[in-house]
Amino acid sequence: MITPTLDKLASEALVFDHAYCSVAVCSPSRNSFMSGRRPHRTLVFDNSGTDFRENGQGTNWTTLPEHFKNSGWLTLGGGKTFHPGHPMDWDEPRSWSQDQEYYKFSYSLGHCPGKCGSDGKSSCTPGDNPTGGQCSGIDTWCPMEGPDEQFYDFGLANNTIERLQYAALPNNTARPFFIQSGFARPHAPWRVP
Repeated sequence: MITPTLDKLASEALVFDHAYCSVAVCSPSRNSFMSGRRPHRTLVFDNSGTDFRENGQGTNWTTLPEHFKNSGWLTLGGGKTFHPGHPMDWDEPRSWSQDQEYYKFSYSLGHCPGKCGSDGKSSCTPGDNPTGGQCSGIDTWCPMEGPDEQFYDFGLANNTIERLQYAALPNNTARPFFIQSGFARPHAPWRVP
């Protein structure tokens, strides 16, 4: 990809170019990353809804964005940063500055975005469900058709741009900023029976 603007930003920023996770499951991995604690301390081992703030061994931990916020940084978040609902309200206001409301996460924008064909490669039209059955807002890992505005990640990307512009306003430039955007796609349709 040709990304001159992103390349310029990367040359002036801290870049994490190796991705590792403590668990290959969403909720324990996110909670581990955000709290700096391994799953055997957060007690989050699956996506069942365990909240590290309520159930972990020592629940008064400082999260990554909370650390920056406590150090005087502007912290803004949106999307799937923590696992949905764990902790409640995306750990707001504890982890996030209240300059702007957290951009709430959703797997879809209130409509069924479609589902892959049985071959996993078929392109889908929003609202179409070529495999039959209930259409899922999460199982969207194949190419999909429709205007960008129909997809949550498009809204999150635009919101992130707005947050970057907000952080660059003259009255905000005196403090450093941390903006975290949790994009959901692609999301593989893994299920535990």
